Amino acid sequence: TIDGVAAKLHVAREMGATDTINASNVDVVEAVKELTGGGVHYAFEAVGKKQTAEQSFQMLRPAGSSPPAAPAGGEHAAAPCARKRRNAFRKSRR
Repeated sequence: TIDGVAAKLHVAREMGATDTINASNVDVVEAVKELTGGGVHYAFEAVGKKQTAEQSFQMLRPAGSSPPAAPAGGEHAAAPCARKRRNAFRKSRR
């Protein structure tokens, strides 16, 4: 688990995370590569920020995969789409 909030990392360990990395005080990519001996096979990025998406690709080992788990731009990028769906639902109920 990677996060910049120590309390979240503590909860992750309590829930069974075997390794945690505090993103607020280390180079995440280098820490992951050191911990895994060269990079991960899979990286799941769920924040939706450009920086974390790039980091997820940089921490992959050769032939690794990082499927999209969040839309680029985070929740703000999805907001107009969600708003359209909500408005369409409201109109259909009138």
